[in-house]
Amino acid sequence: MDVLDPSEIIAAVGVVPNGLKIDEVVRIINDISKEAEIVGLTVAEPMPRTAIRIREMLSRLPLVK
Repeated sequence: MDVLDPSEIIAAVGVVPNGLKIDEVVRIINDISKEAEIVGLTVAEPMPRTAIRIREMLSRLPLVK
């Protein structure tokens, strides 16, 4: 998830500008599948940035402690 361009989707903890576009990732995986059998795929650390910021905000409130 960290390799995806944040201008298209922010779906992980790490955000690096100018990452791969979703269409590029799909093309790369499809190209690999033409040469070799893909038997698994891992989506690692999906974490919406908004959820992180809300959690951080709530942790600073006396309601959640």
